[in-house]
Amino acid sequence: MISKEELRSWLEGDTYHPLIHEDERGRQRIFCKLPKNGRFDYLFMPKFLASEITRHTQLECVGIYDREEKIIYDACGYFSAIDPEIEYPKNSNDMQDELTARVQTLVEEHVDNNPENLEISELSIRGKDKLSTFAEYEAKSEARKAFIEGKTSETVKYECWYSCNDWNYDEELLSYIANPQGYAEKEAERYYNEHQQDILLTLRKNELLKAELMQLEQQEDSPTHRIRRIIEAVKSTAAKTLTVTASKEGQTLTFKMEANELRRDPTTYYMSWAMPAKDRRAFEETFGAQNHLYPKDIVDISYCGKSIYSAEPYEEPVETEEMQQTM
Repeated sequence: MISKEELRSWLEGDTYHPLIHEDERGRQRIFCKLPKNGRFDYLFMPKFLASEITRHTQLECVGIYDREEKIIYDACGYFSAIDPEIEYPKNSNDMQDELTARVQTLVEEHVDNNPENLEISELSIRGKDKLSTFAEYEAKSEARKAFIEGKTSETVKYECWYSCNDWNYDEELLSYIANPQGYAEKEAERYYNEHQQDILLTLRKNELLKAELMQLEQQEDSPTHRIRRIIEAVKSTAAKTLTVTASKEGQTLTFKMEANELRRDPTTYYMSWAMPAKDRRAFEETFGAQNHLYPKDIVDISYCGKSIYSAEPYEEPVETEEMQQTM
């Protein structure tokens, strides 16, 4: 078994002979070191346990040693068993996530939700078509989804879509290790310059989304508002079953219902299978076999005898002449 001093001496040395280590279980591991450049060495070991290295031995990379920082990156835990402080705690996948977050933050700060911060002011023909499609077919549903998830018109902000999915070349990973912030700044600049149209399209979509959300926010006690309130109320509990009271066409009924059914957006109505069989039959007898339970029908939800949601029986809005003229 080698000591951490012996490990560091081998890592920092200029010779590239194998290092043999025997762990507490008596398993022998052979480490090899190959230079990548003046700063980094690649560390390898046999893919399968072996007592020696032959011309048929398959090697796998188990780390990148940084001679300047004196630390091993993208390691697999073999070296920390000898020296607990020698390995960087994040692997290459973690560093991808870290880079993605850095770049997204830099781009979002530069854009600052303001189209005037871009170098272009007009969408391409393709971009205009996409915006038109979004306005006609997607804006309302996206706003509804966002509203039910708890978002508001004030929280609509530009979100960068940059993602570091893989290190395509070793030099990319090594450059990031050498200078994380500098590499992230270059990636942010590259993304910003190459995605001007995408960024402007997102900002224009956000304008439409914000307008739709503002309309939803003004429609107090609408079915969409009730769905949001129901989800928030039920998610605040650990309930598996809840007591629900529904009111429809002057009739009222209290019954049991699975909580998970009320934790989701029903889109239209709740599924009757979430009620016990006897309560489902009572519901059909009270409201009709072809009738459904809609969010607007629920006037009370109780958990352990305590009301967690309540609402007045829903009244459909009365259309005015002005509203009819705009339809």
